[in-house]
Amino acid sequence: MFTGTNRLLDDAWAALDAGKVTRARSLARRAVRDSDRALRCEAYHILGRAALEAGDPEEAMAFLAKSLAPSYDTADLHYDLGLAYELLGNDHARRAEFLKVWDLDASTVTEHILEEERLVQIAEQTLLELPPHMLQLLRQAPIFVEDRPDRYLVEEHLDPRLLGLFEGPPWSEQGLHGPALTRILLYRTNIEAVCRNLGEAEKQVRLTLLHETAHFFGLEEDELESLGLA
Repeated sequence: MFTGTNRLLDDAWAALDAGKVTRARSLARRAVRDSDRALRCEAYHILGRAALEAGDPEEAMAFLAKSLAPSYDTADLHYDLGLAYELLGNDHARRAEFLKVWDLDASTVTEHILEEERLVQIAEQTLLELPPHMLQLLRQAPIFVEDRPDRYLVEEHLDPRLLGLFEGPPWSEQGLHGPALTRILLYRTNIEAVCRNLGEAEKQVRLTLLHETAHFFGLEEDELESLGLA
């Protein structure tokens, strides 16, 4: 049976997911008073996440540091620490936290809800939505499905929970480096992790590919919207 604090924490996380930062903070502050160390650490984590959502990395770091304990050592906590260090400009600490995230995520057994063939099918259909001149440049790029980025990429400062990646020189440099794109990578486990069901996962594949396309071609969000792709 859930304790009252468990319910407070669940409601606080739900409030964060809904963008209700003030409510999440209020619930977490009440949970901080619990005598159980692990529950207090989780409450501090919520306060740290809320501070990140509010754009205050210093406050976030203060709360997240209070969360770290043998009884509460999660991949999500290290990920938020990595984000806070990124905002504070500490690249070395960011990479160290993100490597911990990769190790912890890699040790978790995941049952896939999205078949690889279906993921590739959605990606190929999404590419067909692009304007002809973009499609021509991307048509020859193979689509690969992996669970998450390779560890060596995280060592090179890549986000371990990245949803997708275009490998190759950016469009602005393609005249200097030959082929515009080497390959398209879609990280199935990471995509599934941010979705609640199969329908959301399928939509997320499309969004991920479109956003990576925008990055590759140097497009802004409003330009994607003007193309009817946002």
